Amino acid sequence: MPIPLALGLLRLSTEGRPEESDAVALIHFALSNGIRVLDTADSYCLDQKEFHFGERLARFAVETWRGPGDEVRISPKQD
Repeated sequence: MPIPLALGLLRLSTEGRPEESDAVALIHFALSNGIRVLDTADSYCLDQKEFHFGERLARFAVETWRGPGDEVRISPKQD
C-alpha cells in the first residue's frame, strides 16, 4: 500500500503565515492535487490565545473544499 503524501500546516499557522484565505486556497490546491493528509498540531499558532489554530484551519479548509472531504485525514499531534 502506498504511503500518502501529507501537507504540513506549520508555516500556514505560525509567525509569517499568509492571510487565512490564502492558506485555505493553498490547502484546497493541495487537496485538489491528491494530498489527503493534513499534518498539524495544537501548538501551530501565534500564541496561547490561538491554541489549535492549525487544527481549525485544516477543518475549515476541508469543510469548504468541493472535493471528497471524507477521504481527507487531519493528523493532529500534541506538542
